[in-house]
Amino acid sequence: MLALAAIFTISLSAQNPQRSGGGNNFDRSQFTPERRAERLAEQLGLSAEQKAQVTELYKAQAERREKNRNSDLSPEARREHFETMRKTEDAELEKIIGKEKMELYLKQRAEREQRFREGGGNRQRNN
Repeated sequence: MLALAAIFTISLSAQNPQRSGGGNNFDRSQFTPERRAERLAEQLGLSAEQKAQVTELYKAQAERREKNRNSDLSPEARREHFETMRKTEDAELEKIIGKEKMELYLKQRAEREQRFREGGGNRQRNN
């Protein structure tokens, strides 16, 4: 019986590698500043110049976040700090991509956040 349970578990993991290991297969390499800028450029149709500026912005953000990662802030203070950083970074991004594209970006981000809150994470929808 135990062997059957083990085989069943292994077969499920093999069929759905995204969920194996407790579903915690976070790959930071997908979120490099360069990849983030590339993705944004594709989604919003950014020019090469805008993409380069966004890449530099994302590199600066990554450096700031790395410095803040090891801070001794309380969870509430960390959340406040994150929100302040996000507003500042959004303002910097809007200067680069313009108001119209920023509105589209914010709409897409809100949709991603809603899917995440609903338990969908970043999985593709079958609709």
